[in-house]
Amino acid sequence: MTPETHALIGSLVLLVSLVVGIWAVIAGKRSKTASPLLTAALTVTMVLLGIQILAGIDLLSRGGSPAPGVLAIVHIGGPIIAFLVGIWALLGVPRARVGRYIMADHLTFLVALMSYIIGEAFKAR
Repeated sequence: MTPETHALIGSLVLLVSLVVGIWAVIAGKRSKTASPLLTAALTVTMVLLGIQILAGIDLLSRGGSPAPGVLAIVHIGGPIIAFLVGIWALLGVPRARVGRYIMADHLTFLVALMSYIIGEAFKAR
């Protein structure tokens, strides 16, 4: 896996989570229960995030370093936490799903945005 591929996947996570997050907010105003299509969309977001995490682990195993110090912890740990929260949201009680989806997707978007900024800031170093 190349750093460029890792960045491309990160960009996809950012874009897809933005779209799914807006969709989840709109759906949440109509119903507390998520539609199967929204569930599939959040699942796609989590699959992309999982691929992003695996790509990052591959880069780390080959000596890559995303950033110095605490920023490396945020860049590596943030997506893992967002992934776990997303899985929790997908496995939650159906009556609460849309709220959980919104929270999980917004967390994914924020973490993807932070990771993207960190990655771009330190990619040339």
